[in-house]
Amino acid sequence: ASHELGVLNYKNGMYAAAGMWLQNSLQLLPGGGGALAAEPTLLVLGHCLRKQKQYEQALACYERALLLNPGAAGTHAAVGLTRQLMGQPGEAVEALHCALALRPDDALSSELLAAALHDHALIA
Repeated sequence: ASHELGVLNYKNGMYAAAGMWLQNSLQLLPGGGGALAAEPTLLVLGHCLRKQKQYEQALACYERALLLNPGAAGTHAAVGLTRQLMGQPGEAVEALHCALALRPDDALSSELLAAALHDHALIA
């Protein structure tokens, strides 16, 4: 129920409350969030943290989620978006290439990649 309350709060734009419920959900999982069942909770918690501009913490959640499910294209895309928001377009490009390798027809990842490549070219 904690995970669902976290998602509901996230969808309503209540990111701090969502984060609290999602953290609670992770604590209730067997193994303290190290099980595969933690992956969706870690992903949504990362989104909450990203929305609150807590980028480093968001990346930590995404990285934990990727350890549990390395084939999650959406999580790689979330890493790319977060890196882009942090002003790290080179790292964003790498993450978005991973996302597109896993799901080549993902329009959002393609758009994010185009933006990251543009920003990376401006820096280089």
